[in-house]
Amino acid sequence: MTPAEFLEANRRFNSEAVPHIDGLERREVVSVGEGEYVVVARFTSRDHFDRAPLASGDYPAAAAFMNTIDPASLELEVHTIIAASDNPERPSPPKEVQ
Repeated sequence: MTPAEFLEANRRFNSEAVPHIDGLERREVVSVGEGEYVVVARFTSRDHFDRAPLASGDYPAAAAFMNTIDPASLELEVHTIIAASDNPERPSPPKEVQ
C-alpha cells in the first residue's frame, strides 16, 4: 500500500465513519516512519471507547481503513487524560494532505 492509498482510506474513515462514532472527540494520524503510523483517538469517556464500532461492518470505510493495517503490527494502548490545556497562541495544526 502506498502512503497515498493509506491517506485516502484514512480520509474516507474520517468523512464516512467518524461522524457516527459516539463520543469520539478527536482523531489524529501521525507518521512515525516509512509506512508506520500512530492513530491517536480521544473519546469523552472509556465507556464511549469500549462501545466504538471502529472496525464495524456498519461502516464500510472503517472496515476498509482497518484492512490497510497488518494485524500483526497492531498495538493498542488506552490511557486516561488527567490534565489538558489549550494554547490560544498556537495555530491549529495543518489539515490532512489530500
